[in-house]
Amino acid sequence: MTARRPSERSSLALVALLALACVGGPDTGPPQLPDWLPDDAHAGIEHPALQRLLDEHWAWALATHPTFATRIGVRALDDRLGDASHEGVLRAREQLRRFAGRARRIQHENLLSGLDASTIEIFASRIENDLATSVCEFHTWSIDPHLGNPLNAFNALPVIQTVVTEQDAANLVARYRQIPRVLAERMENLRRGRDAGYVANAEAVRLMIDIIRRDLAEPGSPLLAPTEPERPDWGAGMRDDFIAELREVVETAVEPAFEAYAGFLREEILPNARGPATEGVSGIPNGEHCYAALVRARTTLPGATADSLHKAGLNEISWINAEMTAIAQDELGETETAALMWRLRMDPHLQFETGEEIVDSSRAALERALAAIPESFGTLPQTSCEVVPVPAYRAPSTPAGYYTLTGPRDDRVGRFY
Repeated sequence: MTARRPSERSSLALVALLALACVGGPDTGPPQLPDWLPDDAHAGIEHPALQRLLDEHWAWALATHPTFATRIGVRALDDRLGDASHEGVLRAREQLRRFAGRARRIQHENLLSGLDASTIEIFASRIENDLATSVCEFHTWSIDPHLGNPLNAFNALPVIQTVVTEQDAANLVARYRQIPRVLAERMENLRRGRDAGYVANAEAVRLMIDIIRRDLAEPGSPLLAPTEPERPDWGAGMRDDFIAELREVVETAVEPAFEAYAGFLREEILPNARGPATEGVSGIPNGEHCYAALVRARTTLPGATADSLHKAGLNEISWINAEMTAIAQDELGETETAALMWRLRMDPHLQFETGEEIVDSSRAALERALAAIPESFGTLPQTSCEVVPVPAYRAPSTPAGYYTLTGPRDDRVGRFY
């Protein structure tokens, strides 16, 4: 993690938001740029029309995805959640089409060079590629039991939305109160998809139901973490009022909304979910067109196809397996890939015995990495990193390890779970 020039930061932010751009949200692009818009939204860009386009897009994107704005340190939108409704998705697509059209007109009418030329091409082509994936209609069926689901997103709010002031507290409560609305919008989207033949695979649905069940069964909700600090600098009674209000909204609004969401998945989606024979993207209507659009959007390679990527993957696996078995022969005496994989998964001598050992080992590895960084990098990270155990409710379906980033305008630490 290295420091970057303003132009590089804005380019990275642009790419990150465009990756989110086809998720639903209202067309909130303001005619006047808001005063909370980061001042580096068009850093390094010379052409005035392109500057204005990037500013308007960034303002719209942050207003459309207010929790992302919070994550990167723009705190003016902390009391909002985005619009997840089907109508919001359609409005967002139309707004993105307008942004892409403006970019192509600027590109056609002006001789751009250097950073301007590359930025506008990346900007327009990324939007166009992502718009092409709307054929997938993800918002009507996709259920991700691993990281990209509403439970994980909302439980992360106390981490990304630090509460320091009384206004921070009011914003967090206001945001929590909107969670039932977002879940209701998601349920209506999934009903729309089910009726049109778009539905998630059964295993994903079962895992999501189980994750919610485990989370609700835990004695303390992650959403209540902001009630723990003492906050001696607040006004008299403010902390008690905040604790009471936060508990009230979590216990009487948020948790019942998630219970309803889990019940909806169990009763209305799971009976219609796709089985093993059709669990891939090809199992949804327009699945082949969806996959082709995703290949183009994710690789940006015009000649890439599902078959070519599959062949490339098999080639990668082949040489990786060969390298693994060569190492394993010396270290473990194994010469067959299947036997090696069994040893790695099942041999108790190659496994940790407790969760504490996993965390301790990861922290030791992080310390070694931090000590070695100056040997290879001139510009060093200013933000610290910490190792955090994966929450219990999330552990059975989560990746073995993952990192959550910090924003360029906040003082939170990076976390490796």
